[in-house]
Amino acid sequence: MLRRLHEFHSYRSLVWNFIYYKRIMPRRQTTKRTKGQSYESTDTSLPNAHIQSVALELETSRQRYQVSINDSSENRTSSLPDSETSPLVESAMPGLRRSRRGKKPVDYRTESDTDPEDENLPLSKSEVKAYISEDSEASVVNGTDSSASDLDDDKTLLSKSNSKQKRSTPSRRKRSKIDSPEESFEEPEVPRPIFDCPEKPLPWKGRLGYACQNTVLRLSKENAFCSRTCRIATIQKESLQFAKDLGVKNTQDLAALIEWNNRFGIHFMRVSSDLFPFASHGTYGYSLEYADSYLQAAGELANKYNHRLSTHPGQYTQIASPKVSVIENAIRDLCYHEELLSRMKLNEQLNRDAVIILHLGGSFEGKEETLARFRENYARLSEAVKRRLVLENDDVTWSVQDLLPLCQELNIPMVLDWHHHNVVPGTLREGSLDLMPLLPAIRETWTRKGITQKQHYSESVSPLAISAMKRRGHSDRVYSLPPCEPDMDLMIEAKEKEQAIFELSKVYNLDNPSCPKEIEGPDFDVLNEGYYPPGAERRLIARKQRKKKAENNKEEAKDDKELQMKDESDT
Repeated sequence: MLRRLHEFHSYRSLVWNFIYYKRIMPRRQTTKRTKGQSYESTDTSLPNAHIQSVALELETSRQRYQVSINDSSENRTSSLPDSETSPLVESAMPGLRRSRRGKKPVDYRTESDTDPEDENLPLSKSEVKAYISEDSEASVVNGTDSSASDLDDDKTLLSKSNSKQKRSTPSRRKRSKIDSPEESFEEPEVPRPIFDCPEKPLPWKGRLGYACQNTVLRLSKENAFCSRTCRIATIQKESLQFAKDLGVKNTQDLAALIEWNNRFGIHFMRVSSDLFPFASHGTYGYSLEYADSYLQAAGELANKYNHRLSTHPGQYTQIASPKVSVIENAIRDLCYHEELLSRMKLNEQLNRDAVIILHLGGSFEGKEETLARFRENYARLSEAVKRRLVLENDDVTWSVQDLLPLCQELNIPMVLDWHHHNVVPGTLREGSLDLMPLLPAIRETWTRKGITQKQHYSESVSPLAISAMKRRGHSDRVYSLPPCEPDMDLMIEAKEKEQAIFELSKVYNLDNPSCPKEIEGPDFDVLNEGYYPPGAERRLIARKQRKKKAENNKEEAKDDKELQMKDESDT
């Protein structure tokens, strides 16, 4: 229907143009006639070729419109010439182009833009590529080289054509593409190559760990969870004790997670920064002394099972920020994490291994200025925080080459994140191959402080993506090991937490830990069953929700029955 409407308006505009050139324009071009003189007696300068061209185009458009009414098939209408792009109209009406928003001819030319070639329709990218390639081949065959000015003229013509396609003001990104169309020719069609080292740390002797949450315990009846938090509005309404009670519950569940990890052979875990909600807040912050007994209970289990614990403050903890308020909040947050680990009373080695992992943050005014601020504010930290602080390369700004000299200068261990390196490789290539010569220097930043080295490993949720933004996301599970030392600790940063470790155990047939029995149904054996296949979590959650709903309905029916019996006894 829209196509018919468009052709009808095009046909009507051609009728109007024919009338204009045949009747109206000759009258306007006549000289001042005397009284009684007719229009036919005056001489007109309109060429007959123009009138014939418009008449021919009018007949063609009429045929198109008639065919469109009789048969709406695109094959029949496409065989006829297009009324908007026909060269007859352009020859009959030079400098005029049909407006896409109305039926009136619109003159797009300026005083400096009088080249008739500029009135051509916009070229597509494929046509421009074909044109350039044909021109290059012709120059090679003829033994001549096309001048750069000709190519520049073609690109100028393309930019002018592209600028006429859209009458509205384009965005900044679209303007850049219009102003420099040659950039669109260089768009990569495949991701950059990754240069990986084929070596694997087998047999594995270190510890594999996960971060903060356990998906199996979240599905169980116990619902063990260490990241319960609240809002400031809730604290204002319920008092600060509400947040403290959440911290106690989180710490109790932390002990349950350590017990579960030991049963299934996992001896490494990251403690959630939300263990005590708002403990480092400037207004509602509080000391952790009230939870000493609960923290020491979790620490005793860690000592018993040789279970390593670490922390990782969030992205807003930046001591290199140019804002004073951000720096003060960051220092207060680092002190909170240090207090949390110190009150667990870990043994000497586990206490050294209980590190606080930190990102350097943004580059702000520049990398050199940011590094200078970090050195200045790092000196303000307490010795207890300095002993635990380690730096990690990120997936936005700071590469391994940026941080390693700083870590060597300030005696700070460096956490190598393999996935972040693939997103921000710096001057190195993506993959593990170029990092292999730097591994001894990175390891030395740990050994000189007597801390067991740890690294982070994850895989991209979109490994074939080209942009860094799309490659940053973590996958649900991992299926490979990096070429690290086999006796170090490796934190697996995946969305399905401990299941990613079990998946690695299946892939490499590991016994540290070994893959447990598969979970079957919502009422699974928490002590023996701990693995579920990829994609089964939703089914388990749905079963749990259905079971909970059935239990609630059963309790409601029981209450209704008791209430009914009570009413009958009263009557």
